Amino acid sequence: MLKRVGKVCIWEDDKGCRSNDCTDLQGTDHFKCKKLNESCTTSLNKQCVYMAASCAEYQIEAQCVETSDGLPCLWVKALGNINNPLGQCIQYMRCEDIPLTTDAECKSVFPTCSSDGIKCTPIKKCEDLSSSNCNIGSDGKCMLALKDPTATTKICMVFKQCKDTYYKTHQECQGVSNICTTNGSQCMEISTDCASYTDRSSCFITSNKPSPTNTGNCVWDVKCRSETCSDISGATHQYCNSKMSTCTTNGSKCMTISTCESYTTMTFCNNGYGQTGPCYWTDVTKETGTFCRVKVCKDILPATVFTCQAITQCVYDGTKQVCIKKESSCTSYTDQTACNFGTSDSKTCYWANNICSNVSGCSVITDETKCLSLQGCSYITKNSTSSCVPQDCEIVYEMTNSCKFYQTFTNQFQTCELSSNNECQKTDPSKLQLDNCMINSNYTYTWNNQTRNCTSCQYVETNVTNQNPGEELDPPVDESAQKISMAFIFLAMILE
Repeated sequence: MLKRVGKVCIWEDDKGCRSNDCTDLQGTDHFKCKKLNESCTTSLNKQCVYMAASCAEYQIEAQCVETSDGLPCLWVKALGNINNPLGQCIQYMRCEDIPLTTDAECKSVFPTCSSDGIKCTPIKKCEDLSSSNCNIGSDGKCMLALKDPTATTKICMVFKQCKDTYYKTHQECQGVSNICTTNGSQCMEISTDCASYTDRSSCFITSNKPSPTNTGNCVWDVKCRSETCSDISGATHQYCNSKMSTCTTNGSKCMTISTCESYTTMTFCNNGYGQTGPCYWTDVTKETGTFCRVKVCKDILPATVFTCQAITQCVYDGTKQVCIKKESSCTSYTDQTACNFGTSDSKTCYWANNICSNVSGCSVITDETKCLSLQGCSYITKNSTSSCVPQDCEIVYEMTNSCKFYQTFTNQFQTCELSSNNECQKTDPSKLQLDNCMINSNYTYTWNNQTRNCTSCQYVETNVTNQNPGEELDPPVDESAQKISMAFIFLAMILE
């Protein structure tokens, strides 16, 4: 096979030497076909075909590069239709060739294109854009602004800083940029602290992101201050608590969480939460009157598997049909439903032969669903017999096709490694190599370049005394280097 002037030649006994036709060639994209024959591009079935005379003839993105005359083509997904929902191929020389109308559509095809409201156009400088298209210019982000305090007409200009425009309201300045507010006459950058705002027109938000203890919003109350629970309207504890972790509700607005005993109305008590959980308004009695107290399991009505879970330490007793407090021991349960929820210290229980027992391992479980819900257990069938067994490297590899590590029933991590004959086997982390030391040890070991070993990340300080005064001791361990190594390990865990 010879190649000359970009064409592949072949020899045929009855015809001699000839150029390969495009249909003789295979290529998964335009450039592979063109490399074999300059007149070829690819096709849907990966067979090379001759380039088309116009871009519109191309039906797939892989061949939409150029025409037979060398004119450039561009695939536009936004032009998808019933015949070709993936897009269309167009001839592209300039922005005006894109048959779309909005700024977003034009930019989706080519970032340097914009719109004049009718067709795609090359992106212009901010000062040359219309007010309806004042978004991004060739010179950067644009803003529609009042250029000086006496201006009445807004113009499009490059956004450099908030104070370059003279808006009197927070909303107008936010329209320029979400980092802007107003001082009453001119835009300025939002502050990190509500108390720093001296004008009511500025008192809306800070630059701080919402956190469990701060919404980032401001309230004007003689002076500007941070928003508190009582400033927020909310009829449910869940809503108020989602705004700030210190909030609950009195039934109509959010309030700061206190003790249940401090809530003085039924509405507040029954809707709000105390410092330890939901509250309960007691029935009226002649002796004690009414009062609010911490809600306990037996107060939950109606009692169901779902409603009992409103309090973390409550479970449903299907026999008595009431919510009961989680037991500290599996053997204390007399009901299967309650047993299945486990103990107050998160131990797993198992019901069998009308007895609730502590799950000491996988092998005591006979139910497939229960087995699969337990950490470190697998339900397998061999020789028509099914059983719940502890996971090992081989089982995990068969299930996940990953031979790294697994967590046992007792919360221990076991390291695995592929052997030379491709079997997943248990191994000591210290025997791992550079390429799998950190990953297979679940980031509890790191590679030591000096010793060429996989070494535990845990640093143990030992007092070394020289038993042989004539010999030099090894240099002390560089703790700073170990701290740097730990930092890299933490970073790798985040990026994994």
